[in-house]
Amino acid sequence: MQEAKDIKVGDVYYHLKKGMYKNAIRRKLRVDALYTAKGLKGKPDKPVVACTDIHTKQPYQPLQVKNFLNNYREIRLTKGEAFIYNGQIGNLSGFFRLLYKTISKADSRNRTKLFKAFPDEVAIFSNWSFDDIADKVNLGANSHYNPWAESEVVSEDGERYEW
Repeated sequence: MQEAKDIKVGDVYYHLKKGMYKNAIRRKLRVDALYTAKGLKGKPDKPVVACTDIHTKQPYQPLQVKNFLNNYREIRLTKGEAFIYNGQIGNLSGFFRLLYKTISKADSRNRTKLFKAFPDEVAIFSNWSFDDIADKVNLGANSHYNPWAESEVVSEDGERYEW
């Protein structure tokens, strides 16, 4: 199950609907089990994912890991979303708690200066909704803030924060 090493039981994934509208409802699946299906007539065994649909709470048809990874992406918080979520609920400590307070109180000129050193943390402050971030966490996204994670922002407008 080499392809399945990144999939963990309990993770929530959403369907990639290509060509659909931006606000289309996407199927969300929770991974319940990973197993190997025996190949027929000497063919190799195939890794399979068993899932449950989040909205209907009904089992979803088992999918081969290869097809699952092509059509679904894990629901996760970006580095900036994790920073703002943990700042809102008071889970930041030390330097990052003070950074959160500083960014929230800074004017646009000072935020531009802070953006040079902390692009993910500052970009999320320009356009965010705590309810949207909390919904992702409630669906199973990991809320741990890793300040050393790779940056996901390319410009100050933060357009890459849409999933």
